[in-house]
Amino acid sequence: MSTSSRFHLRVRKVWSTKGKKVVFSAMPLKGALKASAKKYFVVHANLDDLPVMPVKGQEWRISGTKTETADNSKEYKQTRIDIQAKRLRVTMPNNGDNFVEFVAEDKEFVGIGPVFARKLWDKFQELQLDIYQTLNDGKTEMLELVLTPKTAQTMVDAWKKYSNLKHLHWFAEHSVPPYISSKIMKHHSEEAVEQVKANPFILQAFGMSFDDITVLAREHFDIERDDPRRLTAAVAEALYKFTSKRGHTVATHRDLKRLLYKVLNCDVLAKQALMTSHENSDFIIDDDGNYHPTGPLVMEKVVAQRFLHLANHKDTWDGRFDEALAHGLKDLAFPLMERQAEAVCSSLINPISVLTGGAGTGKTTVLRVILRAYEKLGYKTYPMALAGRAAKRIKEGTGYHASTIAGFLKNVEIKDDEQAVIVIDEASMVDLKTMFQLVMALHDNVRILLVGDPAQLSPIGYGLILHDVVKTNSIANTELNIVKRQKGSTGIPEFTLAVRNGQIPEINTPNIRFHYTDKHQINDKVASLYAQDPLNSQIVGAKYSIKDGGINHINHICQKDCNPEGQRLEFEMFGESRHLNIRVNDPIIFTENSWDDDIQNGTMGRLISVGGKSEFGAVELDDGRVIELNESLILIVQPAYAVSLHKAQGSQFPRVIITLIDDPMLDRSWIYTALTRAEQQIEIVGTPEQFEVAIRRPSAASLRKTTLHKLLAA
Repeated sequence: MSTSSRFHLRVRKVWSTKGKKVVFSAMPLKGALKASAKKYFVVHANLDDLPVMPVKGQEWRISGTKTETADNSKEYKQTRIDIQAKRLRVTMPNNGDNFVEFVAEDKEFVGIGPVFARKLWDKFQELQLDIYQTLNDGKTEMLELVLTPKTAQTMVDAWKKYSNLKHLHWFAEHSVPPYISSKIMKHHSEEAVEQVKANPFILQAFGMSFDDITVLAREHFDIERDDPRRLTAAVAEALYKFTSKRGHTVATHRDLKRLLYKVLNCDVLAKQALMTSHENSDFIIDDDGNYHPTGPLVMEKVVAQRFLHLANHKDTWDGRFDEALAHGLKDLAFPLMERQAEAVCSSLINPISVLTGGAGTGKTTVLRVILRAYEKLGYKTYPMALAGRAAKRIKEGTGYHASTIAGFLKNVEIKDDEQAVIVIDEASMVDLKTMFQLVMALHDNVRILLVGDPAQLSPIGYGLILHDVVKTNSIANTELNIVKRQKGSTGIPEFTLAVRNGQIPEINTPNIRFHYTDKHQINDKVASLYAQDPLNSQIVGAKYSIKDGGINHINHICQKDCNPEGQRLEFEMFGESRHLNIRVNDPIIFTENSWDDDIQNGTMGRLISVGGKSEFGAVELDDGRVIELNESLILIVQPAYAVSLHKAQGSQFPRVIITLIDDPMLDRSWIYTALTRAEQQIEIVGTPEQFEVAIRRPSAASLRKTTLHKLLAA
């Protein structure tokens, strides 16, 4: 039975902040309900109702309905009180013990542990001063009686989210979620509230969706469907969908009008929105009548400017380069072919250059020579790739340490006086935002070498870099186009080259097999092939949730066939017993970045134990590291008998099993990229018609609309 009540609670542990719900355990404060070891409280709150995200040690006044249930899962009986919160407000601790816990547990108070928190509270009590008022005033002098000036300033900065509680409560009352309101108040003044009142659609800039703002605007601000503020925001939403969701960086009038109709669900409003937004200059219209959202256009211009700056400082070949080339060629097993030698020389005299070519054309050999030559010239080299497996392959192929691009951006700072060259392998995967981040992190004279294959899949994110660069003559580009067949060759490079050129190849090698399979039998066929050589095989697919050929279904069957007895990953989380459908010895993949754990989206490995000191389990990664799973990683790990091709891009495997389905996603670049993941053996499962249709279908990159190539050609 549920009853309405009011509570004054202290947060003990935040259980879940995923999705639209936040769940945390709490204990009653003195003066409210009497604390008892026989009872514990679990608060369930809507994300939109919170002024700030809960943190252990915070105190909250909560009104809502409670439900009591007996919890017999532990050795002693407890009563669990679940509170469905209706209204929540943060209050400040009023005694030393609670203040110490509050400050010590909030990660934003960097460098202020329990000892200094206690000293602060005691000092202010001794001086009969209000520590909260001091923090609200933003003055550090009194704090420096205990803390260093730097730590005092850190505390004042971290306190801002609490000093603005009255505004954060206002946002919560107007259905603005805390992850939005906290960003606003952290970087903007109190005038932000007035700005939101004047135009709530500015919340788009902080990550709130157009549809959510539309509801908020109507309920709290009486803004109608045809209000100019809403129509202007609709254009921004349409451009966002066309760029971030589809990969383009520019839209035609027709593109925008079609999307605007979907956003507004009204042709009249769509036409009106284009006129309104044009008058408000929310985007740029070029001479050809194309629409450019400001952000991507700025990024493309910055990248183009840096590329052209480097291209205009070409060196003249002299004796230094002769010595460097000789050093690079030293101990090479085979002499370079003419085109390969041209690629080396081009990269040495051009501060920015491109090396392209398909599988088996010798890009890795050329890259090794280039890196050795640059080393002789006195340059520090920074090889990198988007995926961890690709970075590992650079090290294996060249002998030079390589990092992920994310790792480079996080951990490396090239000094202004340092002679340096960055080498980006698998550059076809790099999107505009990533390239912009790299350019902004480098001083003007850091050299850039892009290595990759524009015939592969286009980036997941918006924009094109490698594909656009090779369209122009302003950046030096050498394409390696000869597949050098060696004794004992698998035949895979020749096969993939035909696909790259849009030809339907013949299968004349035992290393490539085609398995004609009806779609209703494809899951079982793929799983049986995998079971023949599990340790060396990787299945790649296009879609996760479909029944026939879907990655999720194939993972389930492979686990049942290959690892049915493995111990299941079970754990306690958010106060409940849970499990993932992953077993010890299952291959796994992480599907999001976790910088604190040095995990990138697409990192693969194998579950080697469950339980243990982490309470979850341990994973051995493909790079040899063993990591303990934690509450963050457990939410982003999946089985990986089968993975999407985008996850596999940048990696190679001894044996690749390719799952064909009837879907426009399967185009020439998809097939080609899938084939080139294999080192020794390819198994293609599906029908010849699916294979041929995909090869004849134009690649997604050729349909992506961008501006960088025009800026480079200007």
